[in-house]
Amino acid sequence: MNARIAFLLSLLMLNAVSCGSQTHKMSSIRYDCIEIPTITPDDMPEWPAAVFVFRDGKCVVLNETDAIGNIGTIDGIREGDSVVCVAGKLLPSLGFSRLDAGGDASEYRLGLADSDSEILTAGSIVKEVDGVLSQMLTPLTASVSLELKNASVCAMATLRLPETADTWIIAGNRLEFNGKQSERVVTNGEKVYILPQTDGVTGWRPEIEIKSGGMAFTPHIPKIGKIQAGQSTVFTIDLNNVSGNGSYVVSWKTTEIYGGKKLEEGSMEFVAEPETKGFYKVSVFSGGEWEPVQVYKTLCSDAAKHSLIWNDWGNAKALRDTMSYCIFENDFSAPVKVRVENLRSGVSSVEVRPTEYGIKAAAVSSNVVEFTIPSYEMRKLSVEFGEDRQHNLFIYGARPDRNKPSGSSSKVKYYGPGTYNAGTISLSEGQTLYIDYGAKVYGNVKAVGSGVTIAGNGILSGEKMKHWGDSQYSWGDFLVECRGDSGLTVKDVTFIDSPGWNMIVRSIDHVRIDNINMISWELNGDGIDIVSCKDVEIRDCFIRTYDDCVTLKCRFIVSPITDVSDVRIHGCLIWNDYARGIVVGPESGNINDSGRIHDIRINDCTFLQHKGSGTDDLRAAFAIGQGTDGKTSLWHGSPAPTEISDLTVSDLTFDNIASTGRNISIWQYGGSPKVRMSRISFDGIKVLDKYGNMYPAFNIMTRGSSISELTIKDFTVNGTTVTGCGSQFVIDVPANVGVSFQ
Repeated sequence: MNARIAFLLSLLMLNAVSCGSQTHKMSSIRYDCIEIPTITPDDMPEWPAAVFVFRDGKCVVLNETDAIGNIGTIDGIREGDSVVCVAGKLLPSLGFSRLDAGGDASEYRLGLADSDSEILTAGSIVKEVDGVLSQMLTPLTASVSLELKNASVCAMATLRLPETADTWIIAGNRLEFNGKQSERVVTNGEKVYILPQTDGVTGWRPEIEIKSGGMAFTPHIPKIGKIQAGQSTVFTIDLNNVSGNGSYVVSWKTTEIYGGKKLEEGSMEFVAEPETKGFYKVSVFSGGEWEPVQVYKTLCSDAAKHSLIWNDWGNAKALRDTMSYCIFENDFSAPVKVRVENLRSGVSSVEVRPTEYGIKAAAVSSNVVEFTIPSYEMRKLSVEFGEDRQHNLFIYGARPDRNKPSGSSSKVKYYGPGTYNAGTISLSEGQTLYIDYGAKVYGNVKAVGSGVTIAGNGILSGEKMKHWGDSQYSWGDFLVECRGDSGLTVKDVTFIDSPGWNMIVRSIDHVRIDNINMISWELNGDGIDIVSCKDVEIRDCFIRTYDDCVTLKCRFIVSPITDVSDVRIHGCLIWNDYARGIVVGPESGNINDSGRIHDIRINDCTFLQHKGSGTDDLRAAFAIGQGTDGKTSLWHGSPAPTEISDLTVSDLTFDNIASTGRNISIWQYGGSPKVRMSRISFDGIKVLDKYGNMYPAFNIMTRGSSISELTIKDFTVNGTTVTGCGSQFVIDVPANVGVSFQ
């Protein structure tokens, strides 16, 4: 019982004898105030009230009054009786199931689905035949209100309330949800009273829609605390900057109705952008209930349309496809159940990949499937309905960051949940950019200096940046550009829609890129470009691009051109729509410079897609390139590229890429002087091919150059071991390659 609530009912019990048995007459009842008189509602004495007396499973007495101050005398009370008082401003209009004595106790219920009223209740058991029975009135209901600030007269907002209890069992003081509640919506300037959420519910996600300036937009607010009796939650939407920079703020505060103690508050900034119809709804089963996950849409490019989309840098022809992605946090202490609703069509077939995870989706209705993620290691997935890989859904699971910063400081630029038009974010030595879970930041990053960190389970998006180029190349800004001497960490962030290369790391040693996600449709939108760096680790990333996903370069964009060495790439999921997935080179320096590519280890990666290819080029899911065909001076020309050496490649899986894609390709410089590669090993290479790929699984084009000490071990195609040159392993000039199969 909440002692801060200041309404006391004192029931004076007097003895009486009737029909040979002892009964007790309630001669008077009065309401009084204790502890905090100032919080008593001024009109409390005029509130209508009803008193129920329950005995042996029956309601034996029921008294109603138009004012609680006039309850008067109640007769026929015994020891052990349960006495319940209910008071409310609109009590006569509430949904009582029965208001006469004589029925079973279970018949006495109160519904609040269609009426709004503040309700106070008190209940106690008669234990003494004499004296005073004290009852403390406490709130039964909670209130929710919505306010607009700095809005035009035409602006409006609505808040959809969650499912709360729709029935109060009076005799047992128990709340129930019976599914009888119609959808309830609060509009701006309105306060409603509702019953609390039932036991087992841990909170709710406010669904708000705002209409202003001819637009309708929907802020995505994370889960907040459950609605409980005696609490007031006020949502405030401030549209002050909507007509300026397009931003608005949603804040909320939950307090005790009586006493005003603050219980929870929050505030989020958003960018006003129209909500578009999604392709999927996703929910994760957590805490005993299905929790909705926000699903985003983004563009992707189809290699089948390459000739039509080339040079269409800004998608003016609207020929790109739209895929979806979502991020959810979970500690993954146990398997996680996921539900996906396909809003575009029914379920004909569905795949959850990587295939080797063995995750099978079960249809639960015509357009809804469910599946279970067994462990944290399998938390990143592609869900594909009807083998459609252009409109698929990526699911990114993430563990909550227990060590995240609480806000910005001189060393930290922090973006909390919400949406932001940030523009260019500049980072200098020792600074951290933190994009928290639930945040979507529109902008790009330029980092100059050592010891820079970019982190957080949020999103950095280039969607609003200018996408442009000339007849050959994109000239849009990089999404992330890093230069320095030593120390760079990029982890956990999801990068979307860069207008140029997604991430370029130049001349930095000791680089860690961990657990990032990336989707890019730009034709020259490389994923991660490592240029003249040493000691680089790229792990646990999920990357989808049209151009190269991960590329290691010795290229003239740095000076001097130095080595790319001691690079470890492992545990990644790679999806390439046209160019190359992971590629060593082909910008591999030149024989007049000291920089070259060597000591590279790539292992435990899965290639989910490669679609675009040709009969005479380097495009493949995994590639090693040493110059190209002489068509561009960036890669070829004079002088020739330098030697590539000491590559260790192991435990790669090619997961049923498109029939028009390539799995593995090595392509060498074809001019004079000749160049070479050396000490390259492949071990544990598994090709899954259900589509009948039109190219050999492993293709080598020396074009007059040479490769020495190439070893192939445990290389299989659909379970069949490849032991030498043939249909699945092709070399243009076998004499140019010193290869051994083990």
